[in-house]
Amino acid sequence: MNEDVIARRVLTDGGRTYEVRINRPRYDEQAGDYVCTWSLTDDSGAAVVSSDIWGVDALQALINAIAIMGDRLAVEPYTLSWNGLPGPGLPRHVDPKTQPGIISIFTDSGNGS
Repeated sequence: MNEDVIARRVLTDGGRTYEVRINRPRYDEQAGDYVCTWSLTDDSGAAVVSSDIWGVDALQALINAIAIMGDRLAVEPYTLSWNGLPGPGLPRHVDPKTQPGIISIFTDSGNGS
C-alpha cells in the first residue's frame, strides 16, 4: 500500500470498477508551492487519469484537487457511479447547467439535482 495515498473511493461504470486515489500534498521547493496528485485507476490497476494540482499551501492543493476531480469525473466520457448514485459523489465547484458557482456533489441526473 502506498503511504502517500491519503484517500480512496471505489467507483463503478457499468460492469467495471475504478478507484480514485488522492495523494498527500507535498511541498515543491522549486515551485515554492504545494502539489496534490490524484488519479483514477481501472480494475487492472492502470492509471486512466492522473493529475497534479497546485496550491499555495497543502490545504489549498487538496481542496483544488478534490474540486477538479469532481468536475472532471462527473462529465463525459465517464458515467461513473458511487454508492448506487449517479456520478462520483465528489464536490463540483461549478454546475454549469443549473447554477454556475454553486457547489454540488450531484451530476445532472434529470431531476434538478
